[in-house]
Amino acid sequence: MSSLRSGINVTIVRSENVQNQYSIYVLQASIAGRKYPLVKRRYSEFVKLWNNLSSLPGGLPTLPGKKMFGKMDSDFVNKRMASLQDALHVLCYLVPAAKSNCFRSFLGLPLFSSSPASISTNMPTSRGTNNIINNSNTINHNNHNHDNHHDNKNSTTTNSTTNNQTLLAAFENHHQSISQQHSSAAAKHGLCSVGMIRHSARLDQVFGCTWSDRTLRPYDTPISDYDLPTRAALKLVSYDFQAVISSPFRRCLQTAAVIANRLGLKVLFVDNRLGEVMHQVKSLIKKQLDVEDQEEDKKKQDDLDEDKTYKTDRTDKTDKIVNTDKADKTKRNQTKKKSENIQDIQARWQYMAVEEAERIAEDSGLLLRWSRNQNKPALDESVQSFVKRCNNATEVIEDAQSTFNVHLLTEELDELGSSIVSIEEDLANARETVARSSEQLLATFCNTLGLGPDAASDRMYEIANEAEQNDLGFTEDVLNMKIPVEVAYFEALATVSPLQRSLKLMHRKQELLRTAVNKQGEDNRWTSACVVTHADLLNQRLQHLEPNALYAPRCCGWFVEDPRTNVVIAMNDLDRIM
Repeated sequence: MSSLRSGINVTIVRSENVQNQYSIYVLQASIAGRKYPLVKRRYSEFVKLWNNLSSLPGGLPTLPGKKMFGKMDSDFVNKRMASLQDALHVLCYLVPAAKSNCFRSFLGLPLFSSSPASISTNMPTSRGTNNIINNSNTINHNNHNHDNHHDNKNSTTTNSTTNNQTLLAAFENHHQSISQQHSSAAAKHGLCSVGMIRHSARLDQVFGCTWSDRTLRPYDTPISDYDLPTRAALKLVSYDFQAVISSPFRRCLQTAAVIANRLGLKVLFVDNRLGEVMHQVKSLIKKQLDVEDQEEDKKKQDDLDEDKTYKTDRTDKTDKIVNTDKADKTKRNQTKKKSENIQDIQARWQYMAVEEAERIAEDSGLLLRWSRNQNKPALDESVQSFVKRCNNATEVIEDAQSTFNVHLLTEELDELGSSIVSIEEDLANARETVARSSEQLLATFCNTLGLGPDAASDRMYEIANEAEQNDLGFTEDVLNMKIPVEVAYFEALATVSPLQRSLKLMHRKQELLRTAVNKQGEDNRWTSACVVTHADLLNQRLQHLEPNALYAPRCCGWFVEDPRTNVVIAMNDLDRIM
């Protein structure tokens, strides 16, 4: 079984003898690696399929002939099965046949809701493949009468197999030639394939799980499964994607980082236009604000209940408390809920910090490229604006390419080198300050406190260890308990530590930039790239490409399209529901 241009693969798994009267052939079809249930077909059903497809342009491969006697002989059945396999193999190359509901039903594949005649067959290689069929002597253009052209001898099956194998070889040679032409054209004119991938499983859909900033950013859940993007990347390797561009949401960034790393890439791009549909973000913020309102109301009610415990039996005091309760209830009803206040909602809406995004990328050995404040969708985004975002993946890829060339990378590398030199100088000065402070502190321990050299050194070590454990975050009260030379030593250490961390991060970024510069050529235009985004964006794009179909993307489900023809090349883990 091999990968065909239409994306459909068919294998005849085995044959079955039915009461020694006829044979049934067990078929299994798959699309982009996803296997569909087994189907059983008799030879007569093959004949019926060929008759139904006989009107397609270019003709069809030949079927093996019938046999009156000895048709249950094992050698004959095996030869016929091999010939049928080759015939199906050739048929899968034909886009008109592959998009025919008749053929798809025969293989047990999901059907198109439109008729075969309404499906465009103007593929770049259709004419070329049809010419091969027309010029081949192995094609019978009147398949509905093909039984009259065969005798009942075993030689018919053998000849049929040889003819179909010859045709298959011609197909493969021609397809390879066309693929090379497309690759050459893509290098000159742009993208040949664009992939769209949904993020991995969400942590907020796992019962009892949470993350550190959930109350502040409930819309930005991490992923719960790192194995899904790893498996998806293994299936995407054959498409040779040269770039991965991610939505700015955490679940997409984490998914994209795994995929980019597995694909052997060195850079992870982020574009805000690939982000979640904004009404979903708004809904999650409102839900969190409602929870906070309920908690605040409950706290106020608890306070009121606590106050009531102090009331006495005196009538005037009771009336005063009742009136106070009514006033509090009226005030709460007049107070506008946070979830209804657009300012409260907007205050909660923000992307993750660039530092966190860089950490996600760097943990996978990737350099992050993200213009955080560009192309931000509005929180009250219109439907037209969202649909436009769903169908501009090519524009997103081209923009990422335009901001990523060897000249820009070299300039950034030079600027980073200058910053590293400056920080190294500051770090050297800070270390000198630490050395002077430690000498003064050691002298104080020995001369003032009367400690010996070993005891003073031990005390110095304890102070340094204490500072490291507290991450130099001592309060003013703690510092007031220290003698002045100890405070000076702490302050000197507090200067060194952040400089060391910054220098380490810069060296890591410098290494990633150098790798990117070495890998990026002067005129290395991308011919294939993929974006990692959300289910709604995949659905909208698929509806644009296949208006009569509706899909439900699974986590890490994906499809690949040819942007020159707007045709879906392959898909995986996309359940068709209509």
